[in-house]
Amino acid sequence: MAFRRILVATDGTEVALRALQTAVELTSTFRAQLIIVTAVEVPELVARRLSVRQGALEDHVEQTAQKALESSLALLAEAQIGALVKVLVGEPSGVIMAAVEQLAPELVVMGRASREEPKAFVLGTVSDRLCRQVRTPLLLVP
Repeated sequence: MAFRRILVATDGTEVALRALQTAVELTSTFRAQLIIVTAVEVPELVARRLSVRQGALEDHVEQTAQKALESSLALLAEAQIGALVKVLVGEPSGVIMAAVEQLAPELVVMGRASREEPKAFVLGTVSDRLCRQVRTPLLLVP
C-alpha cells in the first residue's frame, strides 16, 4: 500500500515527536505529502475571560500552538521535509477527526500516550477515542 498523504497529530510531547519522526520516515519512503495538525483546546472559563479583550483568544491559541509545534518544526527543518501545518481549535479528538475527514489522508500517525493520569483512565486518551472513530488506517507510535 502506498500513502500519498500522511497526517500526524502532535501536541509537542515526547511521544508525539516520536510519532512525527515515524511520519517523516514514511513521508520520505512513500514521497508523500505530510500534514501536521495540533489541537488547541480552550476551556470555556478561559474563553470567557479572554473574550473581554479583543484578540486575546486568538493570541492564546497562537501561543499555545507555537509551543506545541516548536520542536516539531525543528525536527522537520533537520530532516529537510516540508509540511502543511494546521492549528485546530476545539476538543482534540473531535477536531482531529474532522481534519481527517476534510483532508482525506491515507494514513494517520500519532503518539500513544500512557494512561498515567487518572483522567485518562476514565475518559481515555485522544488516541483511544480516535481508534474507535477513524476509518483511515491509524498508526500509533509508543
